Amino acid sequence: MELLKYINGVLFIDDKRNDVDKLYLYFEKYNIPCMYINPNEYNGEVSNTIGFARFVFLDIEYMNGTPNLVNVVSLLRDLAEKGMKNVVLIMWTLHEDCIEELKGLIDEKMGHDKPILVFNAKKSEYIDLNQEQYRERLERLFQDSIKNYPLVFKMLEWENCANVAVYKTFNDIMSLSYNNESNDYNLSFALSNMASQNIPSDKISSAFDSVNDMLVDRIRYEVETIDDVDLDLNEDIYFLRKLNYYMMFTLSGFKKEFPGNIYFISNLNDKFKHIIDSMGIKIDREKVQPILVDLTPGCSFAHSDNLILLNGVIVEDVTDEERRELIRKSFVKESFLKDVYINNNDQLCCIIIDFLGVLTIKKDELEEYPSLCLKEGYRVNLQQKFGNYLGRIGDNIYHK
Repeated sequence: MELLKYINGVLFIDDKRNDVDKLYLYFEKYNIPCMYINPNEYNGEVSNTIGFARFVFLDIEYMNGTPNLVNVVSLLRDLAEKGMKNVVLIMWTLHEDCIEELKGLIDEKMGHDKPILVFNAKKSEYIDLNQEQYRERLERLFQDSIKNYPLVFKMLEWENCANVAVYKTFNDIMSLSYNNESNDYNLSFALSNMASQNIPSDKISSAFDSVNDMLVDRIRYEVETIDDVDLDLNEDIYFLRKLNYYMMFTLSGFKKEFPGNIYFISNLNDKFKHIIDSMGIKIDREKVQPILVDLTPGCSFAHSDNLILLNGVIVEDVTDEERRELIRKSFVKESFLKDVYINNNDQLCCIIIDFLGVLTIKKDELEEYPSLCLKEGYRVNLQQKFGNYLGRIGDNIYHK
């Protein structure tokens, strides 16, 4: 059944359990996890697995037969705060006249936590159907939805592939650790050898770095099963700058034990101070955050006590073109990397790094704690740009 490609879990919200019994049977037949909440008994406590339910069947009539849409949205908001967000909300109600009003209230109250899709299952059409008729009606409902919202269902299919990849990667690790001679698993041997390829070489977190690499490869393999579709090319600068943040910086905890950290410091160095002061009042000094960017190569980081740091700044609030042009003109020298824009907390920021502002210090002399950390791919790219700048070949011709 095609629907299996998209669904990892289903949540039913209804005050009458028997109203969803046939739905339960339908999904459980395909081993899709199902959860149930009686809104009249909901006390804010939910299972940790509830966040994996992307499909939610929602009844909006509780107890007295009159829908209370404010209470319904409050319940959805509470579940979203507990991790159940970006769901496909399937209206499972006899009060179809209230659906549009509920959508408006959801838009008003839930913001970016609101459901990614809301559609009507037409509960009245399921009354008195047998289990086979339930199956046919549900499959027709989802087939129409897949046709109308193909990109949403492609993302759901990707999520399902990623979950399959996690399961299979775990199996890959266990297979690697299996010893035929002893007829047993030797996880310590497998993980210690995997950790030895990373920094530090004796921690399980380093073994997980190798596991993560295997997982990424496995996800790519599983995703190849997804049928391709054409996309419209609608470039949006605001979106791309938000994307930059995710592409440049890690989401994991920042640790001094790894290279690529960005440290926020209090003092602006003289070069940046002179350039920014010369701009006049157009750049507020309070919106200029001095930084040190750790570009120490991985091998040097592992075997040396020294860090290679570059001076830089993050300039906040550069929304208007005049300020961005001012930055371009002020940091005109080729030694400045100045065209990296990110959106952080819906604020446009510009990162400027001085390839000539190099300093080396001992690791234990750096008192600051990292505030950001570059992803390995972007750190290597930045190291290459830095190396290309230092190794550039000039000429001895007078050009002025």
